[in-house]
Amino acid sequence: MATYDFKDGKQSVFVPESKLENMTLAFRKELQPFLVARKVEVFEPVRKGLIDLRKSAPVRTEKEAWEIVETTFKKHAPALQRISKRQWHIRWANACMTRCAGNCRFFRGEIRIAKPFAMKVPKEVLIDVVLHEIAHGFARWTNLDTPPHGELWQRKAREIGCSAKATHNYMF
Repeated sequence: MATYDFKDGKQSVFVPESKLENMTLAFRKELQPFLVARKVEVFEPVRKGLIDLRKSAPVRTEKEAWEIVETTFKKHAPALQRISKRQWHIRWANACMTRCAGNCRFFRGEIRIAKPFAMKVPKEVLIDVVLHEIAHGFARWTNLDTPPHGELWQRKAREIGCSAKATHNYMF
């Protein structure tokens, strides 16, 4: 389910996508100058298997998390650079990345990992997320028309030691 989170600096108002489509154009224009819309995912609090890390303390420091991320990335970066013929980088995602653990920007040669996620999840999960994003780089440079989590991506993910799961069970 998607909603739009309208923030005016003081409060958030969640408007379901269906209601947003029914708003009059005049009302949308009225909101525009002082409200910023951002599409967000809404998680059902009763979803089975979902682990809420939002209030939990970090299990590692930023430096320790970065060492895990960087070490995992450096193992596969040379092969990724050979196949794509470009320099690849890994970095922390900015603060707005609160639902996905990481992403691969293959046209930029960049992999981003969410810092809050990296500091709170078990080491094995963090390594798997980095490998997941690296697999996107391999799969997309092999075939640009491949679906994001399709058969080619799954094969590449397993080749480099990733679980090849498309989602995680953490809220952070």
